[in-house]
Amino acid sequence: DVYKRQVLETVVALAEVAGSALAAVSHEATRALQHSALEGADCRFPGKNGSMFAACEVNLDHCTHPHRDSNDQPGGAAVVCVMSGPSDTSHFILPDLKLDPHHVPGISSRLPDGCIVIMNAREVRHANSRQVTPGLSSPRRVSAVFYTHTGLTRPHHGAGRCPHPFACDCSMH
Repeated sequence: DVYKRQVLETVVALAEVAGSALAAVSHEATRALQHSALEGADCRFPGKNGSMFAACEVNLDHCTHPHRDSNDQPGGAAVVCVMSGPSDTSHFILPDLKLDPHHVPGISSRLPDGCIVIMNAREVRHANSRQVTPGLSSPRRVSAVFYTHTGLTRPHHGAGRCPHPFACDCSMH
């Protein structure tokens, strides 16, 4: 239907932007994602640069504890596209990053509208602080996160190589 087509067109366009940004700053991660896209092509967004990614999460006033995305593809990258912000009450946090040896661990930042964050989310701990007044009817922060999960680097979403009833990377069990 029309709504699904519009959503898909928007996400595919954002995947192209995310892929172009990644290609401009990390040739190593780009090569890793492009290589896995050859084998798992049916798990990818269409397009030249968007095809590096297998998944997209759209987050509204998202809040997470410090974590690593351990199931992301090794050597790849996650790309966060901020579509609204900055919020006066929410921060993107890298709890283990130090600016210098004397700095208290951790940095945080309000991410402005149009900001793109590229990171190895598998290796770098990251978090988002909670909005003071979150709300799905009128979110203050909207972002799209593009990534490739290890289970989506194989043909047919990994099906046929896993005895479980859903496509996955069996090493996760």
